[in-house]
Amino acid sequence: MCKLVNLTQHTVVLIIDGVSISLPSCGVARVTETVVEEMPLGAGGLGLIPVVRKSLSGSNIEGLPPVTEGVMFIVSAIVANAAPDWRTDIFVPDDVVRKDGVVVGCRRLARLK
Repeated sequence: MCKLVNLTQHTVVLIIDGVSISLPSCGVARVTETVVEEMPLGAGGLGLIPVVRKSLSGSNIEGLPPVTEGVMFIVSAIVANAAPDWRTDIFVPDDVVRKDGVVVGCRRLARLK
């Protein structure tokens, strides 16, 4: 058995065999974003539209604890994709369940990569 720690900004609801299990957020893991201004875009009658180039750096993940035996972390897809491949303790919500178009939970967790 392992402990699941939710590091997304929302409560994650796992729906397994019709049973809902709520995992409240225990903090937020984020990827640091680098923003560089570029030349504005001239678009007809709209004038100049500001443009920036954004990049995410996997080496700058904030709020993600070190690997801890018996602990698995639920994170956003952005964090999971930026994390190093050797982080096998990171999962994202998968197979979402919607009600009237709104996500109410997920049926499973996934490893990305």
